[in-house]
Amino acid sequence: MEQIKTINVICEQAADGSGLSLDGRSLCIANVCQPTVYIAAQHEEVMLMLNRKLKTTRLDQLPPEARDRIEQLRHQFIQRSRGHLDQIGELLAARQSPGGMIAADAGLSTLAHSLVGASGVFGFQALGEAAVRLEKILRQDGYCESGFTTAITGLINEIEALD
Repeated sequence: MEQIKTINVICEQAADGSGLSLDGRSLCIANVCQPTVYIAAQHEEVMLMLNRKLKTTRLDQLPPEARDRIEQLRHQFIQRSRGHLDQIGELLAARQSPGGMIAADAGLSTLAHSLVGASGVFGFQALGEAAVRLEKILRQDGYCESGFTTAITGLINEIEALD
């Protein structure tokens, strides 16, 4: 239910059309309304949609409550991403067990994919790029282990650098 609360705070109706409105039928930003399909499944999905419609420099035009909530979401994203470090460690250990590489790589691919979109929304392009590199390597049949090592190290470094 936190996701729905998040969406309600960010997507307040702007009476004059100059702000942001996401009512399930349309997305209106700066007097331009476009139809949308709205599914309150993940707040990252909404943020991705908003990111495509808003220029980062226009966030200052959002109501203060929306800017505050976006900053809270950014902080939550950082905390959740740092929590992924433990999961990465567990998956790397699982790769070492007999027959564990396939399942561990699937877990790492899922984790990387989850970071790709949301990282860009919150301004962490380098993290998103590192996640894409890892995801691409893991999709290759018979990938080079040194390429994997470089990609996973890059992802870990980007997560650790979040602030």
